[in-house]
Amino acid sequence: MDGKIDQNYLFNKDARVMAVDDAPFSRGSDSTWLVGLIMRVDGTIENLAKVAIKVDGDDANEAIAQLVSMIGNGIRMILLQGITFGGFNVADIGNLYERTGIPIAVVIDRMPDMESIEDALRKHFKDWNLKIEKMQNRIYTDGKLYYQFSGIDPNLGMKFVQRFIKNGNYPEPLRMANLIASIL
Repeated sequence: MDGKIDQNYLFNKDARVMAVDDAPFSRGSDSTWLVGLIMRVDGTIENLAKVAIKVDGDDANEAIAQLVSMIGNGIRMILLQGITFGGFNVADIGNLYERTGIPIAVVIDRMPDMESIEDALRKHFKDWNLKIEKMQNRIYTDGKLYYQFSGIDPNLGMKFVQRFIKNGNYPEPLRMANLIASIL
């Protein structure tokens, strides 16, 4: 589906996305919440759900796919607030796209320090190399935000995500998902 997306479908006035972010957690916690929020391009929130994920686990993809099955009917893209949730529970965006058939965009506001991330993973995880491998997606920028994509041409993906930026420099669905997750 890469590059073959019908732009009329993608840029429809009623386009909807699912934004995903995690709730805060305490060190020593076994789990935390992953929030999925459905928002239309006009800013209307249509639905909201949460699922539990393991802190530092490996169930991020399963949880995101569960959110899609619960509330994601008709969404055009899945927006992720970063690629790690609940500490180092890493989403594999290539696998997630293959599993759902929905384009994935990871959106962050600063370039990750991959050297520090790898050092932390090496210290704390036996499977650190598998977690790093999931993070090895090319990073794109529009000069304000940094992106990783699966299932969509990066230029088209950035253009689509930018439709959801209303105030400031960050997509509104992710901003709202972050606000909601922060109170759980």
